[in-house]
Amino acid sequence: ALTAFCKAGPRALPEGLFMQLVTNEVEWDDVNEEVVRELNAVICIPIISREIQEQVINSLCIVMFKGAKGQMAMERKLIGKALQASLNKDSDDDLAAMLNGMIDIPLMSEEQEQELFLKLSRSIMNTFETLVPEPMREILTNTSPEELREARLNLIDRMNEAIDIPFKSEKEEEEYFTAIVDFLLTRYGLDKGTKLPEEQLVDVEMELDVVAVEYEVSENIYRNSMEELDAKKKSLEARKAELEAMISSE
Repeated sequence: ALTAFCKAGPRALPEGLFMQLVTNEVEWDDVNEEVVRELNAVICIPIISREIQEQVINSLCIVMFKGAKGQMAMERKLIGKALQASLNKDSDDDLAAMLNGMIDIPLMSEEQEQELFLKLSRSIMNTFETLVPEPMREILTNTSPEELREARLNLIDRMNEAIDIPFKSEKEEEEYFTAIVDFLLTRYGLDKGTKLPEEQLVDVEMELDVVAVEYEVSENIYRNSMEELDAKKKSLEARKAELEAMISSE
């Protein structure tokens, strides 16, 4: 539910409204009914009814948008950050869509281009993980911003050397690979520079708070789902008894 909420929010609401609510530029109480209605229309949690889903979305909105100061504001910020990892599974599609938006391939339909770019995005992901294996990524997460900027430039050159984009010049490819590398650095959390152990500890503690919120929401969803199933079971049992009584009276 939390992942669906953060993916759908920026797209379902009027442009910029989602982030304005997060930063409290727009007051939640002024738009709460409209926001909950719009989000409930585009989010689908199949294990619960639309009515219960609306209650879940309303609770998530209160966590994300209500309260401008202190711990609640920090929790909202870290919820968004913690969700980035859960959205990484969509990165192939997201990268392919980004490439399709930037690059036009002559004599190919939009569908053919998207298929090509999906294959290209997988090749890019594999190349990146070969050039920057996990131990190296661990090192980069704790390097200085200056060294990380140097690594970024080197990575743009190396990716450009390893992968060819059809029908494009070297200059065009350099522009594309700059955007690609920035996308990948963001995906792997390497775009923020160094962090001291004390700062990392704060992040972990805050992410634990986020997990606690997700846990509570999941518990509520499960409880509501079981209540619905119990009510449905009782209704079916009553109908069964009614039909059996009709049959026995004939």
